[in-house]
Amino acid sequence: MNEKYQTFWRRFFAGIVDGFVLMPLGYLLNLSPPSILELNGISDTAYMLFTTVLWHASVYTYSIVLHWKYGQTLGKRLCNVRVVDVSETRLLTLDQAFRRDSIPITLAAIGIMMSAFMVFTGEFWLGVVASGLLGSVDFIWFLLEIITMATNDKRRAFHDYIAGSVVVQDEYWHGARSQDDVKVRT
Repeated sequence: MNEKYQTFWRRFFAGIVDGFVLMPLGYLLNLSPPSILELNGISDTAYMLFTTVLWHASVYTYSIVLHWKYGQTLGKRLCNVRVVDVSETRLLTLDQAFRRDSIPITLAAIGIMMSAFMVFTGEFWLGVVASGLLGSVDFIWFLLEIITMATNDKRRAFHDYIAGSVVVQDEYWHGARSQDDVKVRT
């Protein structure tokens, strides 16, 4: 296999770095709701739903925008890997960057809708069942990602096939460093 595609461990550690980058936001969102909210009748549960939506929106915006603009999150930059179009001639389009995260976004949206339904109807047993089912689907998605990455020469995960992308070691990338550079060159 071509060395430029040997990115598994770099991607793994990039994910850890990105987790640390996003950790302060997660900490802030997990604080108790400010007492001003409670005075206005906003419950802890509604606050939890709001912060969950805000968390997912922040995480996926971080991923989509940075993959689109630079081909890298901060973690990938530190670990010297870059996500590019499968042609390896350009960075991802915004559509490709979105499609790359489309399955996790869909699973998160389903989870949020199930939580909201559970909270507003009081059907907590349904939430427990649905949560278990969604957790199983999420685990199957994770396994598909690992299996597809391990079984092809370019180490493309399932989300790379959906997006038409490939991850390469940054030292092998000779294209534009950002979407702004692409506009200047074309």
